[in-house]
Amino acid sequence: MRIAREGLPYILAPALLSIILLAVGYWYVAIPFVLLATFMTYFFRDPKRDPPDDANVIVAPADGRVTRVSQLAPGHEDSSTLISIFLSPLDVHINRSPIAGKITDVSYTKGKFCRKASRF
Repeated sequence: MRIAREGLPYILAPALLSIILLAVGYWYVAIPFVLLATFMTYFFRDPKRDPPDDANVIVAPADGRVTRVSQLAPGHEDSSTLISIFLSPLDVHINRSPIAGKITDVSYTKGKFCRKASRF
């Protein structure tokens, strides 16, 4: 299993601090930092996933619980579908591409939840 490189600072900082504290003899102060480094290693894990070879299959982009599936514009034939997935701290937080495609538009609205979905 790999570790996501974006998580390395969050893993290495408490690990290094705990090593220093252990070397100085403050093992009781180092314990929370060892636990934090261990949790961060678990949080930023990136397990290998083998998606099905069938081109017509759509896989979940993330681990977690599907909390909502709805159309963005109900009643319209060509409406995009919104799928919400809740990730707990114990789920793998790596997001993957659920289908093959090309990104045609990315929009960011500061301070607002963007419900616009792009079409492939």
